[in-house]
Amino acid sequence: MNIGALVSGVIAAVAKVNACSKDGKMSQDDAEEIVDMLCKALVGAFIARIGTGSSNSKNDEKVKEFFNSCTSTPNVNPKFEDNTLPLEAYLINKEYFNLKTSILKGSAKAEARANIFEDGKLRPNLKLGAEEEMKMVEFSAETKRFGDKDFGIQLDGNVTGIKEKAELGVYFGENKDTGKFDCCVKGGAIATLSEATATQKFTILGAEIEIEETGYAGGIGAEGKIGLDKGKMKAKIGACEIIGGSVSLSIGVAD
Repeated sequence: MNIGALVSGVIAAVAKVNACSKDGKMSQDDAEEIVDMLCKALVGAFIARIGTGSSNSKNDEKVKEFFNSCTSTPNVNPKFEDNTLPLEAYLINKEYFNLKTSILKGSAKAEARANIFEDGKLRPNLKLGAEEEMKMVEFSAETKRFGDKDFGIQLDGNVTGIKEKAELGVYFGENKDTGKFDCCVKGGAIATLSEATATQKFTILGAEIEIEETGYAGGIGAEGKIGLDKGKMKAKIGACEIIGGSVSLSIGVAD
């Protein structure tokens, strides 16, 4: 690649953009001229590359740095997260089964993140959302998975008294906590006096299928979610008006 030609073309295009920015105006002719300058620089660089068959690695690194400084958008990443430490106690804690109770369990978080380039690479990411949840008392039961990734089963469940939850969010891009891809939309607001949830997880030939059913009593609200979440396809819908319920299905690769 002819680095000199590419750099010269990019610098000329950036200079044209800066000139338009100072005037506070950019006509259609200006925009077309800038695009034309960039296209000519790129095509010229590759034509020269075909002719020479070589490239200077030091210049390549300089171009990457320059390109990132000119094209990458500043990362926006305000984030807030707070978790209320509940009073917890294990009523039963065995190798394959445990029963735990939690009192005053709450969490709240909000995040706004948007970027196109990150660490010198094209890595679009969008996270806009807020979640808040409070549970007065919860009893949760969990079994360890019996079997392996080829064939296994796990059964969980919980019962909650006086719960309220509100969430709204759009997520697209890599999840830094898991390293997996997210692309989902979720939202809802619901409050209940009591609810019970049963969860079944099955692993079949390396795939994990999770089904969750929840029953609500003495509440009002609705919730929903669809998309890729932590690398798994998930869909959930639920509603409550005095009595109601929700169902959730998740399919992905077993951990």
